[in-house]
Amino acid sequence: MSYSQLPAHSQIHTSSHFNGYPVQVKCQPLMASNLVVHEQVLNKALFHHKRTCALRFELKLPYNRALDNRTISKFFDALRVRIKFDLAKKNKRTGRDDRCKLSYIWVCERSSSMGWHFHVIIFVNNDIYNCFGSISAIKGNMFTRIKASWASALGVGFNDVSGLIHIPKNPVYKVNVNDSNYKQQVNDVLYRLSYFAKVETKPFGTGSGHRFLGHSVL
Repeated sequence: MSYSQLPAHSQIHTSSHFNGYPVQVKCQPLMASNLVVHEQVLNKALFHHKRTCALRFELKLPYNRALDNRTISKFFDALRVRIKFDLAKKNKRTGRDDRCKLSYIWVCERSSSMGWHFHVIIFVNNDIYNCFGSISAIKGNMFTRIKASWASALGVGFNDVSGLIHIPKNPVYKVNVNDSNYKQQVNDVLYRLSYFAKVETKPFGTGSGHRFLGHSVL
Protein backbone atom coordinates (compact mmCIF):
# COMPACT_ATOMS: atom_id res chain seq x y z
CA MET A 1 0.00 0.00 0.00
CA SER A 2 0.99 3.62 -0.42
CA TYR A 3 1.74 5.72 2.65
CA SER A 4 -0.66 8.28 1.19
CA GLN A 5 -3.50 5.91 2.07
CA LEU A 6 -2.78 6.13 5.80
CA PRO A 7 -5.17 8.09 8.03
CA ALA A 8 -4.62 11.84 8.20
CA HIS A 9 -1.76 13.05 10.43
CA SER A 10 -0.19 9.56 10.56
CA GLN A 11 3.58 9.49 10.87
CA ILE A 12 5.75 6.56 9.90
CA HIS A 13 8.35 5.27 12.37
CA THR A 14 11.33 3.29 11.09
CA SER A 15 14.01 3.23 13.82
CA SER A 16 14.81 0.72 16.57
CA HIS A 17 13.53 2.87 19.46
CA PHE A 18 10.53 5.09 20.14
CA ASN A 19 10.42 7.49 23.09
CA GLY A 20 13.38 5.67 24.61
CA TYR A 21 12.10 2.09 24.48
CA PRO A 22 12.87 -0.59 21.85
CA VAL A 23 10.37 -1.51 19.15
CA GLN A 24 10.24 -4.40 16.72
CA VAL A 25 12.33 -3.62 13.67
CA LYS A 26 11.15 -6.60 11.60
CA CYS A 27 7.56 -5.26 11.60
CA GLN A 28 8.42 -1.79 10.35
CA PRO A 29 7.21 0.61 9.13
CA LEU A 30 5.18 1.39 12.25
CA MET A 31 2.54 4.02 12.91
CA ALA A 32 3.83 6.49 15.48
CA SER A 33 0.31 7.44 16.57
CA ASN A 34 -0.37 3.82 17.55
CA LEU A 35 2.85 3.66 19.55
CA VAL A 36 1.76 6.74 21.49
CA VAL A 37 -1.59 5.10 22.28
CA HIS A 38 0.21 2.02 23.61
CA GLU A 39 2.08 4.14 26.16
CA GLN A 40 -1.04 6.04 27.15
CA VAL A 41 -3.16 2.94 27.73
CA LEU A 42 -0.43 1.18 29.70
CA ASN A 43 0.06 4.27 31.88
CA LYS A 44 -3.68 4.46 32.49
CA ALA A 45 -3.81 0.77 33.40
CA LEU A 46 -0.98 1.28 35.91
CA PHE A 47 -2.82 4.27 37.35
CA HIS A 48 -5.75 1.98 38.12
CA HIS A 49 -3.62 -0.97 39.30
CA LYS A 50 -0.04 -0.62 40.49
CA ARG A 51 0.34 -4.33 39.85
CA THR A 52 -1.01 -4.95 36.35
CA CYS A 53 -1.22 -8.12 34.30
CA ALA A 54 -1.23 -7.86 30.50
CA LEU A 55 -2.80 -10.71 28.52
CA ARG A 56 -2.17 -10.96 24.77
CA PHE A 57 -4.42 -12.93 22.40
CA GLU A 58 -6.10 -12.94 18.99
CA LEU A 59 -9.76 -13.10 18.01
CA LYS A 60 -10.64 -14.40 14.57
CA LEU A 61 -13.78 -13.83 12.55
CA PRO A 62 -15.37 -16.80 10.77
CA TYR A 63 -14.44 -16.71 7.08
CA ASN A 64 -18.05 -16.07 6.08
CA ARG A 65 -18.38 -13.15 8.51
CA ALA A 66 -18.09 -9.59 7.24
CA LEU A 67 -15.98 -7.18 9.27
CA ASP A 68 -17.97 -4.99 11.63
CA ASN A 69 -16.21 -2.99 14.34
CA ARG A 70 -19.32 -3.28 16.50
CA THR A 71 -18.37 -6.92 17.03
CA ILE A 72 -15.21 -6.07 18.95
CA SER A 73 -17.12 -3.45 20.96
CA LYS A 74 -19.68 -6.10 21.90
CA PHE A 75 -16.82 -8.37 22.95
CA PHE A 76 -15.44 -5.86 25.45
CA ASP A 77 -18.92 -5.04 26.76
CA ALA A 78 -19.50 -8.74 27.40
CA LEU A 79 -16.08 -9.24 28.98
CA ARG A 80 -16.63 -6.33 31.39
CA VAL A 81 -19.90 -7.87 32.52
CA ARG A 82 -18.27 -11.25 33.12
CA ILE A 83 -15.42 -9.74 35.10
CA LYS A 84 -17.88 -7.69 37.15
CA PHE A 85 -19.96 -10.79 37.88
CA ASP A 86 -16.89 -12.83 38.84
CA LEU A 87 -15.62 -10.08 41.15
CA ALA A 88 -19.02 -9.85 42.84
CA LYS A 89 -18.88 -13.57 43.61
CA LYS A 90 -15.30 -13.37 44.86
CA ASN A 91 -16.00 -10.36 47.08
CA LYS A 92 -19.12 -11.95 48.52
CA ARG A 93 -17.11 -15.03 49.41
CA THR A 94 -14.13 -13.17 50.89
CA GLY A 95 -15.83 -10.08 52.31
CA ARG A 96 -13.36 -7.90 50.41
CA ASP A 97 -13.95 -5.07 47.96
CA ASP A 98 -11.46 -6.01 45.26
CA ARG A 99 -11.85 -4.19 41.97
CA CYS A 100 -10.58 -4.59 38.44
CA LYS A 101 -10.62 -1.87 35.81
CA LEU A 102 -10.38 -3.38 32.33
CA SER A 103 -8.03 -1.55 29.98
CA TYR A 104 -7.32 -2.75 26.45
CA ILE A 105 -5.93 -2.16 22.97
CA TRP A 106 -6.99 -3.87 19.77
CA VAL A 107 -5.99 -3.66 16.13
CA CYS A 108 -7.81 -5.17 13.19
CA GLU A 109 -5.91 -6.82 10.36
CA ARG A 110 -6.56 -8.94 7.29
CA SER A 111 -4.24 -11.61 5.95
CA SER A 112 -4.55 -14.37 3.37
CA SER A 113 -4.00 -17.07 6.00
CA MET A 114 -6.26 -15.75 8.77
CA GLY A 115 -8.73 -13.45 7.04
CA TRP A 116 -10.07 -10.70 9.30
CA HIS A 117 -8.78 -10.92 12.86
CA PHE A 118 -8.15 -8.77 15.92
CA HIS A 119 -4.91 -8.60 17.87
CA VAL A 120 -5.86 -7.82 21.45
CA ILE A 121 -4.16 -7.04 24.73
CA ILE A 122 -6.05 -6.53 27.97
CA PHE A 123 -4.72 -5.07 31.22
CA VAL A 124 -6.23 -6.28 34.50
CA ASN A 125 -5.56 -6.18 38.24
CA ASN A 126 -2.71 -8.64 38.76
CA ASP A 127 -3.76 -9.23 42.37
CA ILE A 128 -6.96 -10.84 41.07
CA TYR A 129 -6.22 -12.07 37.55
CA ASN A 130 -2.71 -13.12 36.58
CA CYS A 131 -3.10 -15.78 33.88
CA PHE A 132 -5.46 -17.18 31.25
CA GLY A 133 -6.05 -20.48 33.03
CA SER A 134 -6.63 -23.75 31.24
CA ILE A 135 -7.89 -23.39 27.66
CA SER A 136 -9.73 -26.71 28.04
CA ALA A 137 -11.90 -25.44 30.91
CA ILE A 138 -15.56 -24.65 30.34
CA LYS A 139 -15.84 -21.93 32.99
CA GLY A 140 -14.12 -20.20 35.88
CA ASN A 141 -11.02 -18.60 34.36
CA MET A 142 -10.04 -15.68 32.17
CA PHE A 143 -9.77 -17.77 29.01
CA THR A 144 -13.35 -19.01 29.35
CA ARG A 145 -14.53 -15.45 29.99
CA ILE A 146 -12.78 -14.35 26.79
CA LYS A 147 -14.22 -17.31 24.89
CA ALA A 148 -17.76 -16.75 26.17
CA SER A 149 -17.51 -13.02 25.41
CA TRP A 150 -16.36 -13.64 21.84
CA ALA A 151 -19.20 -16.13 21.35
CA SER A 152 -21.63 -13.53 22.67
CA ALA A 153 -20.23 -10.84 20.36
CA LEU A 154 -20.60 -13.14 17.34
CA GLY A 155 -24.05 -14.33 18.43
CA VAL A 156 -23.04 -18.02 18.49
CA GLY A 157 -22.65 -20.75 21.09
CA PHE A 158 -19.67 -21.17 23.41
CA ASN A 159 -18.32 -24.21 21.53
CA ASP A 160 -18.80 -22.54 18.15
CA VAL A 161 -15.83 -20.23 18.73
CA SER A 162 -13.34 -23.05 19.32
CA GLY A 163 -10.49 -22.32 16.92
CA LEU A 164 -11.39 -18.62 16.70
CA ILE A 165 -9.26 -17.63 19.71
CA HIS A 166 -5.50 -17.91 19.57
CA ILE A 167 -3.11 -17.56 22.50
CA PRO A 168 0.41 -16.84 21.15
CA LYS A 169 3.70 -17.70 22.79
CA ASN A 170 4.64 -15.70 25.89
CA PRO A 171 1.20 -14.09 26.19
CA VAL A 172 1.39 -12.88 29.82
CA TYR A 173 3.29 -9.85 31.13
CA LYS A 174 3.42 -8.52 34.71
CA VAL A 175 4.15 -4.88 35.49
CA ASN A 176 4.65 -3.67 39.08
CA VAL A 177 5.35 0.04 39.59
CA ASN A 178 7.14 -0.74 42.86
CA ASP A 179 9.40 -3.41 41.41
CA SER A 180 13.11 -2.67 40.95
CA ASN A 181 12.73 -4.07 37.41
CA TYR A 182 9.74 -1.85 36.60
CA LYS A 183 11.32 -0.01 33.65
CA GLN A 184 12.28 -3.28 31.96
CA GLN A 185 8.78 -4.65 32.54
CA VAL A 186 7.30 -1.59 30.81
CA ASN A 187 9.79 -1.88 27.96
CA ASP A 188 8.92 -5.55 27.48
CA VAL A 189 5.21 -4.80 27.15
CA LEU A 190 5.72 -1.86 24.79
CA TYR A 191 8.16 -3.84 22.66
CA ARG A 192 5.59 -6.62 22.27
CA LEU A 193 2.86 -4.10 21.56
CA SER A 194 4.86 -2.40 18.83
CA TYR A 195 3.74 -5.26 16.57
CA PHE A 196 0.24 -3.76 16.78
CA ALA A 197 1.54 -0.58 15.12
CA LYS A 198 2.73 -2.18 11.89
CA VAL A 199 1.30 -0.76 8.68
CA GLU A 200 1.32 -4.09 6.84
CA THR A 201 -1.96 -6.11 6.76
CA LYS A 202 -4.09 -3.09 7.68
CA PRO A 203 -5.93 -2.29 4.43
CA PHE A 204 -6.15 1.48 4.71
CA GLY A 205 -7.51 3.35 1.75
CA THR A 206 -9.94 0.62 0.70
CA GLY A 207 -12.97 2.79 1.33
CA SER A 208 -14.27 0.36 3.95
CA GLY A 209 -14.70 3.01 6.64
CA HIS A 210 -13.52 0.52 9.26
CA ARG A 211 -11.33 1.40 12.21
CA PHE A 212 -8.10 -0.53 12.61
CA LEU A 213 -7.25 0.59 16.15
CA GLY A 214 -9.34 0.76 19.31
CA HIS A 215 -8.58 1.18 22.99
CA SER A 216 -10.14 1.79 26.39
CA VAL A 217 -10.91 5.27 27.64
CA LEU A 218 -7.80 7.32 28.42
